[in-house]
Amino acid sequence: MDEEETIRSTLAKWKPAQVLLFQGDELYRTIEVPTKGKRWQAVVPVIMKLEWSRLELRSRAGSVLDVITADQEEEAAPAPARPEPITREERQLALMLQAQDQALKHRTAETQMALTAAATILDKVAGIIGGLVELQQIQLNHARQSAPAVKAEKPDDIAEALQLLQTITPLLGSGQGNAKTETKGAD
Repeated sequence: MDEEETIRSTLAKWKPAQVLLFQGDELYRTIEVPTKGKRWQAVVPVIMKLEWSRLELRSRAGSVLDVITADQEEEAAPAPARPEPITREERQLALMLQAQDQALKHRTAETQMALTAAATILDKVAGIIGGLVELQQIQLNHARQSAPAVKAEKPDDIAEALQLLQTITPLLGSGQGNAKTETKGAD
């Protein structure tokens, strides 16, 4: 099986979210694997065009699913020993920076969504307030237009109410003494 087919079958087996390409011990590129469509047909040609010594297949959580090493037929001399603590620290630093970058991207997206929602709500509130102001203006205009018409249509009702008040006021204000006086005057 050739290298391209090996990569394709390994990708299909593990279904990673990311493929990290390394040149030696250094991270060279990170490839995000599409979640839909022809996933492997999109990723494998990119991998084949780049130089790499090792591929790490990573899950969404960032855990290593599998490692593919490049076929090195020219392995005449053994690779020099590398200090393990330095590469581990470098990997941890790279992972930490990657996690911070992803967290920042998510926070930025969340903030943008919150601001968009707030702007939408403010637009709706402004529209409602504008509608209420318009309704109050219509009510005020209607009240101004109908007030003279009410006075003009029923002047007799107002005059009758005033006459009734003038008649009742002396009776209410005088109490029982006036009632007796009126009765004596009637005798």
